[in-house]
Amino acid sequence: MNFFEKSHALGGLFSQCTMCHMRFRFALVLSFVLFGCGGSSSTTSPQSSQVAQITIENMEFSVPDSVSQTDHIELANNDSVEHNLMFMDESFGVDVAAGKTVALPQLKPGKYSFHCHIHPTMLATLTVS
Repeated sequence: MNFFEKSHALGGLFSQCTMCHMRFRFALVLSFVLFGCGGSSSTTSPQSSQVAQITIENMEFSVPDSVSQTDHIELANNDSVEHNLMFMDESFGVDVAAGKTVALPQLKPGKYSFHCHIHPTMLATLTVS
């Protein structure tokens, strides 16, 4: 007698248990899916962020007086030649083609002195509060 004949001879006990286990497994997986996929809710409101822009025009940087650490910082090159922005400590640098705008990373509070590596006389400092 094979397994299926034995389970049938015992009144379908094995097949009923197998169905119970399958239902239990299905319910367990379904509960993980339903409860595990719930999105997290945030009770804190995000800090307002604005766009702060550093512009390059006539071979000079124009920098806002102060920038918040939550602001998105952009570098806009309004000149007809390529420039870049390089921190003095060389921890960050980015090229920006003529007429283009690029995003800078979020910065922690502090003073950031930078220059154009292509045109070394272009110097400026950005203050992040």
